[in-house]
Amino acid sequence: MELHKPLVEFAKKLGFPDLGTPGGKAFSRILELIFDGEDDHKILEVIPGTIEQLTEKSGLPEETVREIVDRLFLRGGITVPPGKLDKYTFTATVPHFKDDTVLWPDAPQEFYELWEELYRNEGIKKGTEMEEITSFLDRISPVRVLAVEETVTPQNRVLDIDSAQKIIKEAELITAVPCVCRIQASKNGLGDDCPAPEKSTCMQTNIYAERIIARGLHEILTNEEALERLEEAEKAGLVHFVNNVKTEDNSYIMCNCCSCCCLGVYYVNKGYEGMYAPSRFRVTLDTDACSGCGTCVDRCQFLLISMENGDDVPVIDADRCYGCGNCVLTCPEEAMTLEEARPEDFVGENNFF
Repeated sequence: MELHKPLVEFAKKLGFPDLGTPGGKAFSRILELIFDGEDDHKILEVIPGTIEQLTEKSGLPEETVREIVDRLFLRGGITVPPGKLDKYTFTATVPHFKDDTVLWPDAPQEFYELWEELYRNEGIKKGTEMEEITSFLDRISPVRVLAVEETVTPQNRVLDIDSAQKIIKEAELITAVPCVCRIQASKNGLGDDCPAPEKSTCMQTNIYAERIIARGLHEILTNEEALERLEEAEKAGLVHFVNNVKTEDNSYIMCNCCSCCCLGVYYVNKGYEGMYAPSRFRVTLDTDACSGCGTCVDRCQFLLISMENGDDVPVIDADRCYGCGNCVLTCPEEAMTLEEARPEDFVGENNFF
């Protein structure tokens, strides 16, 4: 099947100018699976717009336009900007497109295999389209780590912009969706021993929650329920991540990630360490208090702690520490703490989301 021109242009915009390369072929096939309706291209040719605008510009009956838009929106093929829920448009980046489309409830198995090929294989091959996308994200650090607050030393402050609990407590609207990385991993036979709780721990607040609700793929959580899920994620050893920006309206996408399923952590552990910005904190170890039990080695999702050559205490690559507090939380001897290592103003200003 030859892609209609709007999809060819969409692929180019997202970084696939040549649909004859291995990555281009995989992405092209993903588009074919999503946009499989006879009249889909007629809507794609006139996007962006509201239902009324798309009806006028396409010449199709409004009922037909609504059917096409509803189907493509549910599949994640088109989206709506935060705060503009009646205006349909194309997604701006491959990561957002992947996250939106992996939530498609009835996607075929081939679809997940194609995304796996793009992300875990093409994404780390030098010179490929996906590796260029990965390298771009590595430069801009669109996501940042939030520390588990109880692991920060008392003399250091957890600021509003650093506080997962404060984000949740003050959110006016909270939703949760299944983790797209765990969906994709499970569809490809990965993550069997994932420590993540069964309940969804990927959450959205305020305008991002409104957009999730518009797709109908959500749970709505109370603030108390969301705080409970945050605690469950911490106990499971997951790392809190949010969009790396200060927001005035407390609108965030909050993921809780593991190394066995989550693609961002996978890339960090493959050497793209700028993919995530660290928290303001860094782990320190009291070697006199440490018993050498090795619990911290298993808890570090970034593989930065090891017990080498029969060492009595763990070796920590502290300069590369993301300051999540996972290791601190479960240290039986309380030999590890998080201390402030970065200034208050290190958080980004531009919202990738």
